[in-house]
Amino acid sequence: QFKVQAEQQRLEAVTGQVTQTEQSLEDAKSATEKQKKKLEALQKETKTAKTIALTVQDIEAMGKKATFGNNITLTPDECGTLKRYAVNGIIANADNKRLKEKLASAEKTVSIWKQRYEAVNEKYMELKQKAQPFLDALEIASERVRAFISAVLARGKETQEHQHPARKRGQDMEI
Repeated sequence: QFKVQAEQQRLEAVTGQVTQTEQSLEDAKSATEKQKKKLEALQKETKTAKTIALTVQDIEAMGKKATFGNNITLTPDECGTLKRYAVNGIIANADNKRLKEKLASAEKTVSIWKQRYEAVNEKYMELKQKAQPFLDALEIASERVRAFISAVLARGKETQEHQHPARKRGQDMEI
């Protein structure tokens, strides 16, 4: 029995170690996944940066200085590439200008809405201060306050009905 008990304790200890090792493995797998995602993001960024750098280098390397004078000669491919980049640059500048105008318009709108919000919020705070005693009373003795308000509103409706009797259709018309 002692040997069986000792083996069971050893089995529990080994099972605990296995469970702990499995948890460590899961943690390592999740950390590896996070690192893979970061690596993919960095690879995308570096690919974009390399493409831009190569394009700039290609543009700077274009053209050969002519043997006579200060002229530069371009191959048809180099000329086409420069034209394409020039067109793209002009389009990008136009887009940037349009987006800047939209941003300026949005900033103006934001300021207008912010002012409106502040005005409404100020009115809300004033109204809340005026109604705070009623809210406090409602919180302390809610049923009594509700009954009181219902009674006041019922009396108010009765007085309004007496002051403005319902008119029949066509009663105020002249014949």
